[in-house]
Amino acid sequence: MKRLLLFVLSFALLLSPSISYAGGLFGGLVQQGRSNTVQSLINSNNEIGLSYNYYSQYYAESIGDNENGGISGIGLSVNALGNVLSVPMVYEHLAYTNNSGSFNYTDGADGENATDNTNILGVSARIGKALFLNSRTLLIPYLAYNYRKWDRNMNNGYAGGVEYLGYQEIYSYDTLGVGLIGEYAINDALVLKGRIQYSQMLGNTLNTYDITGNPDMTFNLKNEPVYTAGLGVDYDIAGTPIHVTAGVKYLKTYFGKSNVNEAGFYEPDSMTTGLSYNLGLAYSF
Repeated sequence: MKRLLLFVLSFALLLSPSISYAGGLFGGLVQQGRSNTVQSLINSNNEIGLSYNYYSQYYAESIGDNENGGISGIGLSVNALGNVLSVPMVYEHLAYTNNSGSFNYTDGADGENATDNTNILGVSARIGKALFLNSRTLLIPYLAYNYRKWDRNMNNGYAGGVEYLGYQEIYSYDTLGVGLIGEYAINDALVLKGRIQYSQMLGNTLNTYDITGNPDMTFNLKNEPVYTAGLGVDYDIAGTPIHVTAGVKYLKTYFGKSNVNEAGFYEPDSMTTGLSYNLGLAYSF
């Protein structure tokens, strides 16, 4: 609930009338409409967007268990670039993603399989300072916060001689990080975007639930780094505020070995790699 409240308040701040958008460093070069490449860069960073997402993941534990598959979902985002409290060219970003589907889980010891019904939820927030290198090139160093929850519900199979029918695990963690966005305007309509980010986990936990849905065990996992890189395009349709957006994002996450609990169980080290593809529409304001 606290994260949701923070997200809503931040969204309201982004849309506050006290914040002036589409201003800043280039002053008189910026005009209404699609007048030049400077404007196209600014327009592509003042958007509210909706997208279809497809996420492909491979998960492997140090003891040999692994999991892979692809799941679909939606993404909502808002970006703003403008003057905030008299500071020019401040970049702000909020996004929400929600993907659901199933992965195939394989036990490393005996090769038995189970179906993992999965939901992955993500929230991200960034704030940075935009810097024009020239009329076509924009760099944005930024600070980032991310929250991610991975809900795994095992059923329809056996693994390690155990029938998985409704056994549930929920991984969740926050991260703080730094990143850099690079953007290049091909012309007045088309902008290419690239992004890299390094983050550190905070409060990395695994909660398990039995087949009746009751809490079972909690593991405090070692906080590890998260690496992200992405490429994207933004194209405005015939000079209108409607933009087509598309992109791909690479994610690499490590989950460190947990403590051994009172029952003698622990969660092993693991690594997750993922590719996320998105295609959507955005309204530039």
